[in-house]
Amino acid sequence: MRRAVVRVAAAVVAVAPGARAATPSPPAPMTFEEVLSEQRAVRGAWFSPSGDAVLVSVERNDRPTGGAPWKLTGTQATVWRLADGAPRPIGGRDAAFLPSPCEPWSPSGRYVAGFVLDGGRKALAVFDLRRDRLIRFAASPTVQCVRWVGERLAFPAAPPGSPTLGGAAEVAAVRQLARWRAAWSGAAPQVTVHSSNPGVAASTAPEGGGLMLADPASGRAQLLAEGAYHTVTPSPDGRHLAVARYGADDPDALSTRTGRRSELQLFEAGPRGLRLAHRLDAYDVDYASFAWSADSSQVLAAARPVGGRRDGLVAVEAATGRPTDIALPAGLTLARAPAGAYSRFRAGGWIGRSPAFLGVRADDRGPPAAASAEYGAAPPARLFAWSDGAVVALSEAAASGLAALAGGPDAALFVADGRLWAAAPGLPARPVSPAGLAVTGLVEARPSMGLASTWARRGDRVAVQVRGDEGLRTLVLDTRAEGVVLEADAPTALSPTLDRAVLAERTGWTTALRLSGRTTPLTTFNSAWRDRPVASVQRFTYRMGDRDLAGWIVHPLHPTARPPPALLWIYGGRIQTAKPPREAEAAYAGPPVFSAQLWAARGYAVIYPSTPAPAAADADVADALSEAAVAAVDRAAAAGWIDPGRVGVIGHSFGGFSAAAVLSRRSDRFAAGVAMSGDYDFAAAWALRGPWEWMQDEESHAFRESTVGLVEAGQIALRAPPFAAPEPYRRASPFYAAPHIRSPLMLTVGDLEMGATGLVQAERFYAALKRSGNPAVLVRYWGQGHVQDAPWASRDQWERFNTWFDRYLGPTGSQLTAARPAARREPASASSGPRTR
Repeated sequence: MRRAVVRVAAAVVAVAPGARAATPSPPAPMTFEEVLSEQRAVRGAWFSPSGDAVLVSVERNDRPTGGAPWKLTGTQATVWRLADGAPRPIGGRDAAFLPSPCEPWSPSGRYVAGFVLDGGRKALAVFDLRRDRLIRFAASPTVQCVRWVGERLAFPAAPPGSPTLGGAAEVAAVRQLARWRAAWSGAAPQVTVHSSNPGVAASTAPEGGGLMLADPASGRAQLLAEGAYHTVTPSPDGRHLAVARYGADDPDALSTRTGRRSELQLFEAGPRGLRLAHRLDAYDVDYASFAWSADSSQVLAAARPVGGRRDGLVAVEAATGRPTDIALPAGLTLARAPAGAYSRFRAGGWIGRSPAFLGVRADDRGPPAAASAEYGAAPPARLFAWSDGAVVALSEAAASGLAALAGGPDAALFVADGRLWAAAPGLPARPVSPAGLAVTGLVEARPSMGLASTWARRGDRVAVQVRGDEGLRTLVLDTRAEGVVLEADAPTALSPTLDRAVLAERTGWTTALRLSGRTTPLTTFNSAWRDRPVASVQRFTYRMGDRDLAGWIVHPLHPTARPPPALLWIYGGRIQTAKPPREAEAAYAGPPVFSAQLWAARGYAVIYPSTPAPAAADADVADALSEAAVAAVDRAAAAGWIDPGRVGVIGHSFGGFSAAAVLSRRSDRFAAGVAMSGDYDFAAAWALRGPWEWMQDEESHAFRESTVGLVEAGQIALRAPPFAAPEPYRRASPFYAAPHIRSPLMLTVGDLEMGATGLVQAERFYAALKRSGNPAVLVRYWGQGHVQDAPWASRDQWERFNTWFDRYLGPTGSQLTAARPAARREPASASSGPRTR
């Protein structure tokens, strides 16, 4: 069905004899201003440990940001008691509170952890449900995921008094201005020296900070150890803590995003807090791979001996700190994480007391190297275990779909070839899901945020994702009986016992939160919009070379006399699945300018293509993205859904780069573009720090993050510095193809943006476009970061983007006939092949 159907209840109107009954007016389309000012969108939900309450966070767009990212001022949280449905706002009615996404509930269910903006700083806060009070800590975590160790919180913290990423920009800016004034007046010299020369002292402040433990009962936070810590993983029994501490610089470090070695340290809990019990400084560990055994006696990590070149695993006893090296046989390597992931390897786990991991044999057949290097792609793998001092294979055939394992006391579970399998040493792999179910993956018990996943498994029950005719669903399976315990469409949260779910049932613009098995919702958001029309969303398939790809299209809200203009919303490396992209939903939780439904209400079709992105070190990313983009447009045009001569391209972040890259190859197919917060010259992005880093005046890891993390090992995957491989950098960067971009391009950026996608990048690219004769526009949003989501910035972007696309794509079905005509441009080619350069 290509258009939304609006059901309007019939009205019975009493009229005088001879009078005509009035026809009810159909509900008006939603407007940008309504969504910006009034929408409440569900951001997340978490069951309490006992399962008798649910924490729900709701995001709104109308709150000033206070110079802080992550909707810190625009997120509110409420605890709903399931027994009586009574709500309890965290911190009071309309108070801002951002729950910690990985583990907000304390083990007892008494406390809820999160963040607030306090004096311009991102501050750790804990709500005490028993005493109904909010406890603020002076310490500022450097991560989003603080972790409970018993009833206390462990986290890496910033140095006292420092402006931290995630806090308000005003703190850093005021401090920066004070130093400038001191320099201008001569009151105090201001000189910064960064040095890697042992004979030249650096003047920058050390990274500082440390590992901290916050106790809600006392309201105090204790410094456990000084240093730059970045990962905290508690044991299941809460008696031990595995942490990673930054070590020496090493571009080949296992932690690909940091460019530094990571040292594993083990802390032990006691009546006075936590104490450092063991440190393994002889290993570089992959901090995203830590996995505790179920009995909390050992922790497993991917590791490499310092000075060595052979990657492997190490299992460490919590009580003694004794490491056991798990040497891999010749021809066997650890399975790599998907391209662009934070970790180097896919995380392992435990089968009882036997370490388990995913590995690849040298003789396993896999996809071509180019395909396995695509962003988000992972090569095939087998399941292995370390048993009785030897590595044994638990899955005998390389499985194309084996991407993760869920350990357990008796067997490991994994997904391969559309089935859920169980395997253990001495127990051959066997399917444990009902035949006919197309199982596509395991379901996380909570967000992993780049660390090792915690899968939703409880005894014989496990949550999986299944593909069906209506898209993706979540099922809880009983692996012993091979039956279905619970079925839900995209549950917002699963109970600890995996027998209930919180369902976010979206009906158009309205979202009802309901507990599975109940008919009455806990609450309903945006209920006044229940009858507002929604544009239809349709999945389609198309060919790109020899590949079959999927895409989604959001049709204009109202039919048009001729095919409508279209916006291709692009993000390189994104592969569309059986579930529509969340930006296509009416209840989308994010900046309104990203909402396809609002663009559809304006008369545009919105296309979401699949855009495989190869590693830039191996191939021409712009060619690949433009080929996929044009193939999707051709498919939509052939179906009569869009006018191929009136198509624009738009994207944000890596999507901003993708939009510019597509125009650098196929300006003949796109009338105009908008690139938001993109990176356009990767050589210039390499080692480019943003304002957050240089205003702090620290010898921080940002130099490594902006080299290895974002450029060499990030989404673009250039793998080497620009001085070692200049040609791939040039080939990947739209900056050098500016003369080939003939379609008008608008660039937007926040001036508090991070370095790689920051103001310098946008200004240089704008200068190149202008010099090349492109009628480009650069829009700078003051005091905004990577997402320009302050209400005033959102309004400006919506108005500006509409004016831009109206001008170059021509009138939509929602516009008056007096709208400006489209700019003249060369006819659209029927070919999907790249333009000759």
